[in-house]
Amino acid sequence: MRKQASDGTESTGLWGRIGRGVAALVSLALVVGLGMWVWRIGTQDVTQVPVILAQNGPMRVQPEDPGGTQAPHQGLEVNDVVAGGGTPLIRDEVTLAPAPMDPGEPEVETDTPEEQEEPATEDVAAAPGSRLSPVTSLNPRARPDDLSTVVTEAPPAQPVEIEDSAIPQGAHMIQLGAFDSEQVALLQWAGLIDAQPDLLEGKQRYIEQTTSGGRTLFRLRAVGYGSATETRAACAALAARGLQCIPVQKR
Repeated sequence: MRKQASDGTESTGLWGRIGRGVAALVSLALVVGLGMWVWRIGTQDVTQVPVILAQNGPMRVQPEDPGGTQAPHQGLEVNDVVAGGGTPLIRDEVTLAPAPMDPGEPEVETDTPEEQEEPATEDVAAAPGSRLSPVTSLNPRARPDDLSTVVTEAPPAQPVEIEDSAIPQGAHMIQLGAFDSEQVALLQWAGLIDAQPDLLEGKQRYIEQTTSGGRTLFRLRAVGYGSATETRAACAALAARGLQCIPVQKR
């Protein structure tokens, strides 16, 4: 038993020494490699720049027969055109328009091939009931005697301004602003009527006086809308044109 234990201890110690030797050799190789790399970095000339030499000969060579359609006047051939040689590009031919004809002079007949004469139908008197007779008479017919004249009166003009008592409760309106004086509200209404006649046509002006925050304000409103949908559509159209508008309803 003692002999077997001693043999095992000797084998374990042998492999341990071999492993330590291999590790020492690897460490030594790493140290040597690192030292050589540091030496090369230190001795390298960083000022050396690689020089790329130009290629001998032209970079592109035109083929002898390029093929395709050759356009005229290439290269130095343009000089021949400028000097006046060769075929001119523009013909020296000028064609004048015919002289204006006098309405009193007879029309000159020209000999044109395959000319066909159209029969003149202006001076031909058409018999009544024929194909050439007019459907209606050229002379206006006399006015019948049994017609009566009816005079219609224009509808009365709608007043521009409406009173508060004439506006029913719940009426839909649009408010165009609140101003410090009634005169400013009137001027604002006149400007809106001139600038936006398509949106305020047929609407009536209503100025409501109110007090807010200790100030007296005059609210400018337009009356004449039938529903909240119409007031919202009108305000949307005015807002799209950069104007202020609020749908309101009389309480």
